[in-house]
Amino acid sequence: MVLADLEKVAESITNSISNAIKYTKSGGITVNLSRNNGMGIVIVTDTGDGMSPEMIQNLFSRSGVKKGNTSAESSSGLGLFIARQFMKLQKGDITVSSEVGKGTTFTYTLEEAIQKDIEKAKIDSKADL
Repeated sequence: MVLADLEKVAESITNSISNAIKYTKSGGITVNLSRNNGMGIVIVTDTGDGMSPEMIQNLFSRSGVKKGNTSAESSSGLGLFIARQFMKLQKGDITVSSEVGKGTTFTYTLEEAIQKDIEKAKIDSKADL
């Protein structure tokens, strides 16, 4: 269990799934959930086009990757920059690994909630009613 803004985390992960759908012509897309060393982990993997090291280098920057991705004319190139900011605000992160022609893996991490955090969240949510 993690404490997070559900909408922001969902928007962040959906960005990777949407990109995977867009760039995976054959093969598939998998989403795995796990936990390790006090972290909740979501891994989105595809067998799509993959990305060059140069593209990955700018992937989470404010300037995005639009210049390097000519097939994304309708994209602002800011989706992953914003997604990473959402995750970092919640003490999490996004990392990526990719190989051209073989696919891409995005890994989302968030700290697991400890019992006192869970109890506080229950109290706070009752106060909001």
